[in-house]
Parts: sequence; structure tokens; C-alpha cells
Amino acid sequence: LYCPESNRDIQATVECLCALGAEIQEEGGVYTVCPISWERKEAACLDCHESGSTLRFLLPLVAALGRSAYLHTSGRLTQRPLSPLYEELLHHGVKLSPQGESPLSVEGQLEGGVYRLDGGISSQFFTGLLLSLPLLSRESTVEIEGTLESAPYVALTCDVMKKFGVEPLVTSEKMQISPAAFRSPGNLEIEGDWSNAAFWLCAGALSGPVTVTGLNPDSLQGDKVYKEYFEKNCIYNSCNCYK
Repeated sequence: LYCPESNRDIQATVECLCALGAEIQEEGGVYTVCPISWERKEAACLDCHESGSTLRFLLPLVAALGRSAYLHTSGRLTQRPLSPLYEELLHHGVKLSPQGESPLSVEGQLEGGVYRLDGGISSQFFTGLLLSLPLLSRESTVEIEGTLESAPYVALTCDVMKKFGVEPLVTSEKMQISPAAFRSPGNLEIEGDWSNAAFWLCAGALSGPVTVTGLNPDSLQGDKVYKEYFEKNCIYNSCNCYK
């Protein structure tokens, strides 16, 4: 994975995956990832630090692997809710310690079936299930209650999964996930973050041309929407504030 820029969320996720049995090495912005060993069965200690994405992605993954684990949190992450993902995991064969405890203990084997999530919650809850449910032995459905507010980021997740040979069927009302094996495409480049780029691009719109590299003009990231506003106001074409 070519990812020249890192942050605390990425580092927390790397540490947790290594604690689960993956082998990850980083050199010059290139991460080499070797899969988790399915033979490891002892309880894992995962330190999510203050990363909400790490906790929400790995909680269902640990359960899908059938591993026992202790997920440590710090700062305000301990106070951030895990509902409704928490309750859905309990309804599908997983034992969890009470919310708000650190570490959060996980036991049991996640089971396939029907999951229900409100469409207005963070896309991280949907991503965690999308990445985990293909590992199960039976088909699962995630029913979306109301409007899926974070649809672009769910689409981004599905796009990455497709690169690994797993393609869930997603509509505005539900997601159907069949059992499947993730298969590495070999090499991938991680695209830049349109949300973080916004600060520099807005500064360029006010002060003069600025060039920001690493952005995918065809990205599915929802935050790319500000590009349309720049174009409508001739900032993108006339001022050439980003490339």
C-alpha cells in the first residue's frame, strides 16, 4: 500500500492488526501487509488509542474472526457511543462488556443474518460490517433504516472491497453481503484526503495559486463536493488554485 502520509488513526489500526497476527512493515511510505494468521486463538490486546475509526472497524472484525480480545481506548473515545453496532453484535452471537468500559472485552463468533442500522449514523459502522461480514459462512443483510446520509463513504468502502474481489450488493434500502475471500490486488495507492485538502485549496482561492498533489479527481469521497462550488465561482478554472 503506497501511503506517503500517516496519522494517529492509521498507526493505531496498524498496531491493532499486528496484535491480531498480521505482519505490517512500513518503509518510505509503503506498507507491506501480510495476512492475519487464522491459527492464533489467544485473546488479543488491541490499543485503539483515541481512534474512533479503528474501534468501529475492528470490533466487528474481531468478532467475525471468532477471536477474544480486549480493546483499549483512551481520551474521549471511551465516552463515544457504539450503538447501534453494539446491540447488533450482541444479537448475533457476540459477548461484550458494558459500553464505556476500557478495555472493552469481546468474545464469541459473529453470526450472519439480518442487521439493522439507522442510515443517519456514521459511515464507520457500515464500513466495519461490510469489511467483516464476508468472512462469515452465511449470507448477511444490513437493512438501512431511513436515508443513508454517508452514502459516498459507503460507496468508497465498496469500491476498495471490489479491488480485493469482494463486491457487496448495495441499494438505498439494504446491503447484501455473501461469504467471500478477500484477494490482494498486489499494489494499491491510497488517495489523498479531500477533506484535509480543503484548507489549502480555500487558502489558495483567497491568496493566489496553490498546488495540492495526491488528490483523485474521480474520488468517491463525499467531501469532494466543494470542488463543484469552486468551479461554479470560477475559482478552479480561472485561479488554477489546485491541480
